[in-house]
Amino acid sequence: MLGGPLWGWMIGRIGAQRALYSALFVYALLGASGLLIDGSWALIAVRFLHGLAVAGVVTSTSALIGRLYQGTRREKVFGVQAAVGAGVALVGVLAAGALGSVGGWRAPFALYLVALVMLAAALAALRRLPTFVNEPLAADSEPRSFAVFAGHAPFYLMTLAMSVVMQMTGIQTGLVL
Repeated sequence: MLGGPLWGWMIGRIGAQRALYSALFVYALLGASGLLIDGSWALIAVRFLHGLAVAGVVTSTSALIGRLYQGTRREKVFGVQAAVGAGVALVGVLAAGALGSVGGWRAPFALYLVALVMLAAALAALRRLPTFVNEPLAADSEPRSFAVFAGHAPFYLMTLAMSVVMQMTGIQTGLVL
């Protein structure tokens, strides 16, 4: 919720490809930092910053899909993205549990290093894309008014409320039972 607008601004300045490269690198670095961090407050702070990197990956990939695909093809690609994301999340939880049982509580943080492989794949694959993807948006195409953002406030508030409800259900169910 906090990182999306920041990364949207960055995409407008440096392009979606460069934003994706940056976000993947920061995602891997901050995600794997749990291998080394000892203090709980430092770990919480790094996890917050890691969430901002996640927003960068999601926002930049969505921007790339939006620019590269149109109509039903775009809908299919977003559907595949959601399905693959859900599958990776499931496998990630299982892999983290297995790593944690073998290597201790720090071991699952090593899974975040896979993002470096994804970064290498993105560098190789996105280099062949049309150049318009790498170009920042024209200055006059960017809305400059807070009113544009505020006009969508009900949607953002509803999204925030739904994410809290969905997260709290999963977190609190174990305590209720």
